[in-house]
Amino acid sequence: MKIKIKAFGIAADKCGKKEWEQSFPDQVLLSVARKNLSAEFPALSDIINHSLALNQSYIHEDVVLKEGDEIAIIPPVSGG
Repeated sequence: MKIKIKAFGIAADKCGKKEWEQSFPDQVLLSVARKNLSAEFPALSDIINHSLALNQSYIHEDVVLKEGDEIAIIPPVSGG
């Protein structure tokens, strides 16, 4: 199944792209997708505590992905 991936800020730099489609097996959990993305883009491990959002919402990673879902890789937000 195809899932749309969007990376923001430094996460896009670490992945080398801002937006792409990625294939995952059917019935994959968001937590497994995170592991797959970390394996494909090891530089993501440099970003401590990056978050994933699914379809524009922060959710628990035990959710099963569906065809056409969108994962956003969001680095920690800082500011003053």
